[in-house]
Amino acid sequence: MPQSTSKKNYRLKPAPAATFTSAALTDVGCVRKRNEDNFFCSDHDRIFMVADGMGGHQGGNVASHIVSHYLPNALLKQQIFLQRSPKALLARFLTTQVQKTSAKVHRMGLENRHLTGMGSTLIMALARPPWVVIANVGDSRAYLIRYGAMMQISDDHSTVNGMIKRGEITAQQARVHPARHIITRFIGMGAHTKTDLGLLYLRKGDRLLLCSDGLTDMLEDGTIVQIANESRSAQQAVSQLVEAAKAAGGVDNITVVIADYHGI
Repeated sequence: MPQSTSKKNYRLKPAPAATFTSAALTDVGCVRKRNEDNFFCSDHDRIFMVADGMGGHQGGNVASHIVSHYLPNALLKQQIFLQRSPKALLARFLTTQVQKTSAKVHRMGLENRHLTGMGSTLIMALARPPWVVIANVGDSRAYLIRYGAMMQISDDHSTVNGMIKRGEITAQQARVHPARHIITRFIGMGAHTKTDLGLLYLRKGDRLLLCSDGLTDMLEDGTIVQIANESRSAQQAVSQLVEAAKAAGGVDNITVVIADYHGI
């Protein structure tokens, strides 16, 4: 069944035959007192999202809540447009909606001193089978698992990723670097927040995995793909990944969304 943190429903007509089976799970972890992650996950609407909040006394939870509610609802209000528009126009529309979401988070942070400086990452898959658009702001990640192999299909907007690209440190060194949690782009920076967009052609049997850094900080990619491949279902996969991250220390909130593509 579709899972979602959103209570509103803007569906306009019955969906075609299901092309995805998905599951999502978020957990506070073993150290933090508050869960500042949120997600949106819907097979019906073919929208899958993870938002990892930060900033302020309660700002992180508020920021990620806005992202995981406001953005999907804005998209679902334009469901017919999403179904019929060319991919290039769809990408521009998605960029605009992400910028509006970022402006909303920024404005709320200015209006409420308890929320000052709040922000959120965004990793989202918006599917129009057999294509899927990946939108990314921050360091939450999207992976594609195909034929048992996993590859990262998003780019971290972080200080350490910039250092890796410049050859200053290795990926292994980045995992323990003091600046590993500093991100260079986030939802809440304002209306001109830049969004990375990627277009991916799906194949039957593909598995999309979206997650917050509470998963990737705790588990190496090899461990993640092994657990995902050994799981019989998306639901089992998210559960086992979260438990493995907690067993490894669970120092941050952990959120995992998995969507299995069955073809059209």
